[in-house]
Amino acid sequence: MANDREATYLSTGPDDGPEALLVHGIGVSGRYFAPLTGNLARTHRVVVPDLPGFGAGGRPRPALSITEQAEALETVLHRTGLQNPVLVGHSMGCQVVTELAVRNPGLAAAVVLIGPVTDPDAPTALRQAWRLGRDTLGEPMHLNALVLRDYLRGGPRSFFGTLPHMLGYPLPERLAKVLVPVVLIRGEHDPIAPARFLHRLAEQVPDAEVLEIPHARHLAMAAHPEPVAAVCRRLT
Repeated sequence: MANDREATYLSTGPDDGPEALLVHGIGVSGRYFAPLTGNLARTHRVVVPDLPGFGAGGRPRPALSITEQAEALETVLHRTGLQNPVLVGHSMGCQVVTELAVRNPGLAAAVVLIGPVTDPDAPTALRQAWRLGRDTLGEPMHLNALVLRDYLRGGPRSFFGTLPHMLGYPLPERLAKVLVPVVLIRGEHDPIAPARFLHRLAEQVPDAEVLEIPHARHLAMAAHPEPVAAVCRRLT
């Protein structure tokens, strides 16, 4: 059983394949990566953690900062022996993998950010909640049910304890320090990560790519795993 500051993890796929680390967002767990995990595991060794505070991870008091979440992932990397993975983050997970890449300059093959947060045009919890509600109305019902179960499992203390850290994390400034290829992905209809925000982020990184998945929303990698998996394969 994990202690309160540990991330648990699932590891799957061929031991000798290229590597990927998939990091979830606030309130949820690695479970919603299942479609992408299954696709990538055909060719890649895939590690999917549950961050401390969420899913099967520990329940730290107080909730961990983004930097502390990245430190928890460093322990996962040590235990799994990942050497040169593509770091894939979703939503708040984009902040965590960015921090991980900055703290460990020689670690990653590339960084893939799906639906990154937090858009400075919606910097408050209330405005983020409004955008989340709009997104939820258009997501597939089975994904909404999975996310709701994870929210209930993690509980309000972890969610609301982590929220200020997410809202305050300086993603553009930290992303500018990433030294490996960066790809920014959003769903075409994602209200949480609008296109203008991704293009602002891309300005921080030389040669960063911005990709949009047609018909997708915030949970693009869960509803449309194939194009995300194709990006990961291209980068590794």
